[in-house]
Amino acid sequence: MIKTILFFPFKVFRLGLRILFSRLFILLFMISLFIASHTVSFVADLTTKALATATDYVAPNRANLKSSAALQAENRDLKQRAETQRQAANRNL
Repeated sequence: MIKTILFFPFKVFRLGLRILFSRLFILLFMISLFIASHTVSFVADLTTKALATATDYVAPNRANLKSSAALQAENRDLKQRAETQRQAANRNL
């Protein structure tokens, strides 16, 4: 019991150091990644692709989403244009 009480401040101190160093490591990693992404073209490409993929996954572009009826109407128009172009090409031959 006394041993536990005596070593309690050391345990708290160790825990504090562990938290401090883990956060310090994360901060240093983020700073080094920032510097590398602005100086090394390979790292810049990787971070750009990773951010683009993450943003596409998290928040898809809602401006490009169309309803099913709008897509079907556009598909009909495209088929109709293709058919008229096909008929015009066959007349010219």
